[in-house]
Amino acid sequence: MHATIEFIMCLLWAVFAGLSAWYCAQILSQVTYVTLADGRQQERRLPFLFRLLIPLAPNLTPLFRRPYFEKTNANLSRKIVSAGFGGLLVSEEILALKVLLPVVLGTMLVALIWALLAMVQGKAGLVLRSHEASFMLIIMLWFYAYPGLWLKKALKERHRKIQKSLPFVLDLLTLSVEAGLVRFRIDAAEQHKIGVKAASLTGRAAYMSDPCDGVCTLIVRDFNVDPKGIYVDVPWDDLADLGYGLQCYNDDGALAHFGELEIHTPAIGDGTGLTSYTDLSRLWAYVGEETQIRQIATELLRTEI
Repeated sequence: MHATIEFIMCLLWAVFAGLSAWYCAQILSQVTYVTLADGRQQERRLPFLFRLLIPLAPNLTPLFRRPYFEKTNANLSRKIVSAGFGGLLVSEEILALKVLLPVVLGTMLVALIWALLAMVQGKAGLVLRSHEASFMLIIMLWFYAYPGLWLKKALKERHRKIQKSLPFVLDLLTLSVEAGLVRFRIDAAEQHKIGVKAASLTGRAAYMSDPCDGVCTLIVRDFNVDPKGIYVDVPWDDLADLGYGLQCYNDDGALAHFGELEIHTPAIGDGTGLTSYTDLSRLWAYVGEETQIRQIATELLRTEI
């Protein structure tokens, strides 16, 4: 009878080990993608431990949707998107993982270490077992902190890649003006903003990126310009300097790693003589091989890019 029970137990453990190995293999083979701003998909992989336990997260996520966690969720959501994992992970799942990792994997690892320490004989075993509570506490704390540590590292790595690629991926903001071509580079090195007076604009602006995986992006916009119109956007340090119909902004990372191309229309009301204004614009957008995109840019901007 005893031998039969042992056989059944061994068989159950073998089945459990086999199913666990199969599940882990399935998790490792999963490939997930995020959709970039230009519509392309890029591979993104969550840590193996996350993928292992995320199927259990829905059991806890309702708890973390309560108003008490609203501020924490908002902060985590911003970090997840900034790290490039928007759509793959939500803030409630991060909070759920901070519970699941120590409870599930932490407990299993603690049990395994406890069993291994029990097998160590002699003085070494006594010394190790005298510190087993410290080992187990460290393991539990590490599993609890791991989601936050991973997110912090992913965010830092994402920012590093953005800073490295900005001078190339955000290659040029080109503005067609009467005197020629103005180029504005976004590099996230310093915070500054330039403006072009409406009287100098010809009504065409463009953005062109450096090739990424052989693909280049070009966006060209035609817009109305009224040299006699009242354009009320002004420099930060001179509120009386009116007339700017187009502005470009470069951020240094204080707000975020981004740039802006702003096209303005004349103001209405408050002494302008206008109560309404109709703004018409035309937009071209191209994605393709660099040589072809540059040919299109040369044709539309009447200058070689």
